[in-house]
Amino acid sequence: MKPLHERKQDMKAAHQQERKRLDEKQRERNKAEQQMRSARLRKGVAAIWDIMTGRHSKTRKQNEMEAWFGVQRDRAQRHELVAAQLKERQTLQRDISQARERHARQVLGLYRDAARYREMARGVQANGADANRGHSRNDRQQSRGPDFGR
Repeated sequence: MKPLHERKQDMKAAHQQERKRLDEKQRERNKAEQQMRSARLRKGVAAIWDIMTGRHSKTRKQNEMEAWFGVQRDRAQRHELVAAQLKERQTLQRDISQARERHARQVLGLYRDAARYREMARGVQANGADANRGHSRNDRQQSRGPDFGR
């Protein structure tokens, strides 16, 4: 069980690290994309001109759509990573469950063996005590004759 527990702890740490790395990359990408979208909007007199011609609202809508698709993409990436990690964890959990079942069967077998040993030890003691007296009670009753319901 110890090697499986160590594998579980190692997997847990690796999965956390992967998710942390993904979050960091997504944050960096989001920041870069946000700067790129912000750079599309002009400043000063050019911005006033863009507002008057309608270019500003078109650019703003494009930026909003790209931001929305970026969020959806990041969610899908995270979901795929988590799903892959769950699948990997389920495989390990199946191994852990099989090991627990195997261990439980071994312990049950040991309990049964111990119970049989105690039974045998009691049987040997009882037979040994009867042998010292000569015959067992059942043997003595049978040697006296037929049993008529005594």
